[in-house]
Amino acid sequence: MGARRVTMDYDQADGLYDFPADDPTKKTLRCLKGVKRLHIIGQTNPVNKQTAPTLNYIQSWNKLQAEIRNRRAFMVTEGRNRKTKQEN
Repeated sequence: MGARRVTMDYDQADGLYDFPADDPTKKTLRCLKGVKRLHIIGQTNPVNKQTAPTLNYIQSWNKLQAEIRNRRAFMVTEGRNRKTKQEN
């Protein structure tokens, strides 16, 4: 079986390339990362109702991961302290 060829007329393709490649807003948006980028995209697109809960979920998930990271670090140092106490 041969590969399927997808064709697109020029009107459809024209809608995909609205902005020139060196558009400063696109360049700025590309430089942003993570939550800030998602926040800006959410403000500009018609998905505002979804972005607020999504941002809240991401932020709470990040807090949870930070707590887990801190707890693991605490457990490691506590284990080292116990080991040195036992050796002495």
